[in-house]
Amino acid sequence: MIYEPIIQIDHDDISQIFDKYSLGYGSLENCKGRAYLDSLEIKINSGMCEYETRITLMHEILHAHYEDFNEMRLWDEGIIEEEARYYIENHSDLVDFAMKYLEKD
Repeated sequence: MIYEPIIQIDHDDISQIFDKYSLGYGSLENCKGRAYLDSLEIKINSGMCEYETRITLMHEILHAHYEDFNEMRLWDEGIIEEEARYYIENHSDLVDFAMKYLEKD
């Protein structure tokens, strides 16, 4: 059986997230990325390989997206990571689209 995400995300959702959130690289301790929901920022640790950057970006986008649904089960890091990998493996066009926002930084 093919994994399906709990809540689908598309190009419009990503555009709306980055209309709301600022995005950039930063030096983060003990994590690869972070979605700061209070200050509406997403930070990605600089210096990672492209694959790690892509999966981390999708992971943080999903945190921001799922915040709108206010469902605690969606905050499980294992679920978020599985969902991020789903998009990396099955929707590279969506990930490429999100990466363009990060490259603007």
